[in-house]
Amino acid sequence: MSTKSRPSAGFCFAATFLQIDEFLGVVLMICPMAVDWGDVATWFSGVAAFSAVVVALMTGKEARRIAQEARNAADEAAAAERARSKAARHDQAVCLALVFHHELWLLHGLLCDYAAALRDGIERADRDELLLILIWRKPQDSLTLLTRMAESFEVFERDTRALLFTALSGWVSIRQAPSAEDLRGAPMEIVKAGAISTAKTADAIATACARAIRAILPLAQEVRPELTAP
Repeated sequence: MSTKSRPSAGFCFAATFLQIDEFLGVVLMICPMAVDWGDVATWFSGVAAFSAVVVALMTGKEARRIAQEARNAADEAAAAERARSKAARHDQAVCLALVFHHELWLLHGLLCDYAAALRDGIERADRDELLLILIWRKPQDSLTLLTRMAESFEVFERDTRALLFTALSGWVSIRQAPSAEDLRGAPMEIVKAGAISTAKTADAIATACARAIRAILPLAQEVRPELTAP
């Protein structure tokens, strides 16, 4: 009895994996073991899908790792830049503190002498002598660098900036006091009242200078430890 030869296992495996769906349609009609081969094909398809998921997960994990490394690198670069900026700001503050300490110290001494001379003149001098003290003993050309570099006060802490501006504004106000021309012909009472007011102002500005010096002293002492405050 003749029978149709059954396709060999080699024939069933002849189709490539990528052609599995087309191959299954033929095998189901001619191969008695088609159900078994269908199960195998389903298993292979499942393995392929699982592999794709694993690859996707691994790829996503790698992408997240790379992204995190990039964020970490950016954060480290930003932190390094902030550190460099802070160090540069501190160095600038130290340099300015040295210059401002010198100017404020000198002005503090001049203002104290000026106030003392005015108070002595109020008690002893006549009108002309008191007028000379009021006009010509007044400090001149002080705080030159402090005035020019007021925009650089931002490198200091807020309280220090406030003290520096207070000293500077006081100095500006005393420089705008009445001149000899303004007081020409003024009676003794006006000159004396001006001297009393100016002496008080000079004392207040000297105090402001001393406070500003104490505020910047720690910075200045980083370079010159021997510096002191009034």
